[in-house]
Order: sequence, then C-alpha cells, then structure tokens
Amino acid sequence: MQHTQTVTAPVPIGELLEAWLAVQRGDFRRPAPGRDVWVPVKGEVPVVTIGVVGSAGTSTVALGLAAAAGGARVIECGPGACSGLAGAATAELGSVADGWVAGRRDELRILRRGDQVPAPEVVPPPPVGETGVTVVDCWWEVRQSLHAAGWLGDLLRVCPRVVLVTPASIPGFRRVEICLGLVGPARCWVAVTSASKRRRDASLGRWAGPLTAQVRDQGRLVWFPFVPQLAVSGITSEPLPKALHGAAADLLKGLLS
Repeated sequence: MQHTQTVTAPVPIGELLEAWLAVQRGDFRRPAPGRDVWVPVKGEVPVVTIGVVGSAGTSTVALGLAAAAGGARVIECGPGACSGLAGAATAELGSVADGWVAGRRDELRILRRGDQVPAPEVVPPPPVGETGVTVVDCWWEVRQSLHAAGWLGDLLRVCPRVVLVTPASIPGFRRVEICLGLVGPARCWVAVTSASKRRRDASLGRWAGPLTAQVRDQGRLVWFPFVPQLAVSGITSEPLPKALHGAAADLLKGLLS
C-alpha cells in the first residue's frame, strides 16, 4: 500500500501579513452556524479594555476613554449585578435588544447588561454602532476571554487596540507580564490605576518584567491617579476628576495615533 504525501509550498511573509491585516479589518469574519458575531460599522474604531486582576478600575478607564473621545459609546459586557457603570448615566433609556440596557452621559452612550450572563461566549452582540470610538469593557478574565467562542473572544483576539488595566501593585504587574504574553505586546497598552506619585516613582524598576518594560519604553504605559472619592463611591453621574480625564486623554491619543 502506497502513501501519498502532499508537500505544501512555503507562504511568503508578505501574504501572511496581508492576511493578518485583513483579519484585523474583519474582511474574513463570517458567522458560523449558530454563532454570534459583531462587525463594527465603517468608521467605527473599537478599543478593548480588560482588567488583569479583579477590581482593577477597568470601568473607570473605559468610561474615561469614551468621555475623552467625545461622541463615543462604551459597552460593558459583564453581568448586570457586577456593573461598574450602573450609576454612570445621567439619563437611563431602558432596555434595548438582547438584554442590553442603554443610558446616556452627555454625548456619551452607555450599554451594559441587564441580566446575569454566565460566561463571555454567551454575551449577545451589542446593537449596531456608529462612526467613532467604541470602548468595549470586556470584564471577563483575560485567558478565559481569549479562548471564548463568540464575538467578544473574536474581538479580543484580533483587535489592534487592547488596554490591560492593573492597579499599581506587585501582583498586578506580575499579571500584566503574563497577559502581555497571552495577548501579544505589540497591540497592547497598559493603564496603571490608583497610582500615588511615590509609588509611581519607585515601582517600575522593581516590578516591570521584560514585556512590560518594552511597552513602557514605547510610550504605551499610562498612569491613572488615585482618586479617593471614586474609591469610596465608585462611578456616579458626576464628571470624572480632571486628573483622571487627562490620563484618559493621553491614553486615547496613543491608541488612535
């Protein structure tokens, strides 16, 4: 019995690069049977924020980015009972399609879950967006989200603008290093929250791993100041503090450059 072996010619690196760029644009994104997908509209710029540990301040960073972008929207994907944006809207607009709850905060549009979704793969796609920045607050753990089926996992795997959020702590920086290895440092920014000036000045040399140092040296690490009132009350309908808004604007500038 003869065995036939098929030899595949090497694929030129240029073709691989073009294919990767096409995937990032969504050119090849097609719904599998029974699978939910989300495709941004033309001119819509998605940004993914995801915490590397619990209670990292991801909702604050996501809201700050969307506010800095002006007429943007922020989509919070976690269970409704865990929402960090439940009090952020100045006007509640009620339920929309597939369990999403809509609100407005000046020009900013907010979408959050009204139900208790149990996993990232079962989060329904958000309503169709508009041109401009859409900040997706992933909420779920990085490794779980990267391996999830559905639109949210797809987005995290290919989005060219991923913001890893960590508190200014040793465990946080250790998790940043791990998550940069999982997601890929070339498309990641790091937002460090609750950072006092003393901790900021003393921390990076001891805590940053090689991937974190690479991101820092390329200007893709941004410090968000500690805000006592947010630590106590969480996000409310009141404007974000100027210092926090300034950090979000700096981060957004890097993401869109």
